[in-house]
Amino acid sequence: MKQNSLNDQLNDITSDLPDLIGKIQPQAIDLEKVILGAIMLDKTALAAVKTVFQRSEVFYLQEHQVIFKAAMRLDKKNTPVDMLLIHEHHRLIKSIKSFYKFLIYIDQIDH
Repeated sequence: MKQNSLNDQLNDITSDLPDLIGKIQPQAIDLEKVILGAIMLDKTALAAVKTVFQRSEVFYLQEHQVIFKAAMRLDKKNTPVDMLLIHEHHRLIKSIKSFYKFLIYIDQIDH
């Protein structure tokens, strides 16, 4: 009797797994923070990280993806990667996007 009850519980727990597969990413938020921190503090860290992570989507949090993208863009321009430059790069991109949205909005009003 206990065996059936255990099997029933296991079936109840796992019955939703097919629906969840592909929707929940593995998470290692603390590891992401360590990796991003190393990139901003150690000039050689990004080169090592790039050998493992080529895309920002490997990071679970969107904020971490944005930071990694900024670091990769700066690196592509042969610009040193540090906290201040990543912050400035992100602020500039954000303001450009906001300004572009504003222009679209103004264009729509004008017509």
